[in-house]
Amino acid sequence: NNLTISQAGSTMMACEPPEVMEQEAAFLAALESAATFSVDGDTMAIANADGVTVLTFQFVEPAGLVGTNWVATMYNTGTEAVTSVMEGVTITAIFTEDGKMNGSAGCNSYMTTYTVDGQTISIQPPATTRKLCPEPAGIMEQETAFVTMLPQAAVYSIRGDVLELRTADGALIASFTAAQ
Repeated sequence: NNLTISQAGSTMMACEPPEVMEQEAAFLAALESAATFSVDGDTMAIANADGVTVLTFQFVEPAGLVGTNWVATMYNTGTEAVTSVMEGVTITAIFTEDGKMNGSAGCNSYMTTYTVDGQTISIQPPATTRKLCPEPAGIMEQETAFVTMLPQAAVYSIRGDVLELRTADGALIASFTAAQ
C-alpha cells in the first residue's frame, strides 16, 4: 500500500476565480505528499508520511453512451484547434439504442444515425433545423464546426462522466460531460 507520486505536471492555464487555482495547487501538493493508500469498498484514501489522509476518491460508475444526456464542453473548430463551447450556449448529444443520435448544436437541433463496434464509432452527416441565431456572436460558426466535425469521429471513450469523440488519428472532435 506504499505510494509515491512524483511532481505532477499541469497546463499553465490560469483559471478564474482565483480559488480554483488555490484548490489545484493544494490538490497537486497533496498528491506529491502521498506515502500510502488504502481502499475500502469503492473509496480510496491517500495518506501522507504522517498517516494523515490528504485525499479521498470515490469510485464513480462510468456513464453509458446510450441513455445519457451528454453536454459538450469542448469541440474541434475544424481548423486543427479545440476550444471550449461558448459561454451561455449548450451543445448536447443523445445516443439511442436504435442507432439514432440527436441533440442541440447550440442554435439548431440536429439528428443523425451512428453505429458502434467496440470503441469504434461511425456518425453519419447530421441534418439540422434551419433557424438563424444572431446572438451570441459566433454561435452559428461554432454550430457549423461542431456539426461538420461529427462525421469525422472514429473512436469514442468514456471515463467516469466524460465522453470523448476522436478521429482515427486521435484528434479530439468533441468532449462531453454527462448531464446531472
